[in-house]
Amino acid sequence: MLQARLNPRDIANALPDLPRWVEIRSMLLSNRANVFGLDLDAAPTPSFAVVKHDVGVVGAPNPKAILEAVQHSGEAAIVLAVPENLALVEAALPHWISERAALHTLASLNRLPEVPPGIVRLLEPGETTSLKNAPEDLYAELADAVVDGAAIAAAFADGQPVSFCYAGSETEGLWDISIDTLEPYWRQDHAARCVAFQIARYRERGKAPVWGSLRSNLASARLAAKLGFVEVDEIYVLTPPPSF
Repeated sequence: MLQARLNPRDIANALPDLPRWVEIRSMLLSNRANVFGLDLDAAPTPSFAVVKHDVGVVGAPNPKAILEAVQHSGEAAIVLAVPENLALVEAALPHWISERAALHTLASLNRLPEVPPGIVRLLEPGETTSLKNAPEDLYAELADAVVDGAAIAAAFADGQPVSFCYAGSETEGLWDISIDTLEPYWRQDHAARCVAFQIARYRERGKAPVWGSLRSNLASARLAAKLGFVEVDEIYVLTPPPSF
């Protein structure tokens, strides 16, 4: 199956800027995505599989396109589906594990905490290389975010960055919240202040936050509710079996 030759940005424009498409549209808008099995005339949305770091499936593309996108990722990527095409994606990827992810948007600013000056700031270029206290997987995640051009906000305690927030995905009007906090500093409001700081930054650019939380991540859902987010939609995240 041939890879789509249409400019990925043109494909992004065929999808509405909604929370369920924030990651997929961000891939396309980056101009570093590859698209397989494109059918722009499919209804009610186009059909295709897209891959950047991860894979997203829109509409009902040929299952071979989904497999090609997964193979093109070159790694055990996650695959994003929506409720309408979940059965198709699961059939194309037998033995993969699917999990619901609730999508939230901010209903009110009133629950966001104040951020005292100096408590949260953007990390300087290269500063992530000095995060010796971060677990290896978090360090790798932040390093990848820097490569993708993300501006990482950090909340500080004891003179060290302990909570990190950045846009995992970004479109014309939305940004997807990625938030991590070092375990010794959980439940101390560092994450809440870090998120509030970034929400204020992105509001100045006219962009609203999207908070996605996996069904298994109850702490994430609780924090979202505490900060004034409400569930508006859902997607599904598929991960490969251990032997992949």
